[in-house]
Amino acid sequence: MFPMWTEETENNELDKFRSIEEELLTAYDSKETRHNCLSQSCLKSIIPLSKLKGLQDEVDIPDIVEFRCDTCSNCPVCKMSARAKTKSLQEEFEQSVIIKSVRVDLDEQTTFVDLPFIKDPVAHLTKKHKGSDNFYQARKIYEGQCRKSDEVKEQVRAAHKDLAEKEYMVRLKELPQETQDLINAAPFKHAYPWRAVYKLDSATTPVRIIVDPTITGLNKILAKGTNMLGKIPELLIRFRSSRYAWNTDISKLYNQRHLNKGSLAFSLFLYHDSLSQSVAPEVWVMTRAWYRVASTGNQAGVALEFLAKELSHKHPSAVAPLTLSKYVDDIISPASSKEEREQQIIDTNECLLAGGFTMKYVAHSGDPPPEKASKDGTHVGCLGLA
Repeated sequence: MFPMWTEETENNELDKFRSIEEELLTAYDSKETRHNCLSQSCLKSIIPLSKLKGLQDEVDIPDIVEFRCDTCSNCPVCKMSARAKTKSLQEEFEQSVIIKSVRVDLDEQTTFVDLPFIKDPVAHLTKKHKGSDNFYQARKIYEGQCRKSDEVKEQVRAAHKDLAEKEYMVRLKELPQETQDLINAAPFKHAYPWRAVYKLDSATTPVRIIVDPTITGLNKILAKGTNMLGKIPELLIRFRSSRYAWNTDISKLYNQRHLNKGSLAFSLFLYHDSLSQSVAPEVWVMTRAWYRVASTGNQAGVALEFLAKELSHKHPSAVAPLTLSKYVDDIISPASSKEEREQQIIDTNECLLAGGFTMKYVAHSGDPPPEKASKDGTHVGCLGLA
């Protein structure tokens, strides 16, 4: 038989419970005991399993509130993950660095650029190449070009001669003495490894000299910024839906931008006209921006959009071609009439000239293409498409 439950019995049981509770609380006040309890989940174990589901400690509650109002639930920025937001902030930072590295002088009709470093180039490149230059690496690749056939080497000479005549490249010893001293005294001298490649769809430059700043580590420390390239499907739809469209290629868009003196020591080039392994190459200086350098394409976009914005009051018809209808160095612009098309061409050409750029050709829809625009006299390649 169970003992009779009286008020006295109840009070005695309550006193025992309070005593046990006080002992537990006193013990838990010790940091060591509290840590042990939390680590072993001993406090959770006294919760009935039937009630444990759906419960969580305060430390388990996430800092990020998942609830969003109707406005934020449709906002692409609010929907971004933490990783995407971090990437976006990095791109915005790099874009600001790129914008600061571009200067368009409308009086001189020249665009100047710096290499937009996001890390100390001297420390980074010195560590990577274990010295004050990367000439050994660049020469090894240069000697590989020297082993190509005589036919290829002849075309390389022609391509290099064209670049030298336009002063895109200058021998180091032919630069002003002040500039020579600045380069020779640089704590690190960076030479671009280069290769000759064929561009079969080009009617004017079938062989190009392509540099490779990725293998030297240079691209890793240059700002890339946000993606400023137009979307090819949208560009083509707008282009094809207009009867009076036109197309052009900005001549040497990258090479038309002048490098400031502070960047020249990172823009060297090993070459000798003999293209012989037994002849030491000379040191040339690439005085302009160049293809395949990580920041170059974005800098070109910044320069073109600056011209469109800065000269919009004088040449309003150039705004759309230079902002909405461009893809790298190609412009494919729609127009609603012949008169509008011709005004676009005139205004766009004037804006480009103000920054030191020129059009290679102008092709009109419905008309035979100009010689520089086509290899077969019928088709015109654009947007990297044949």
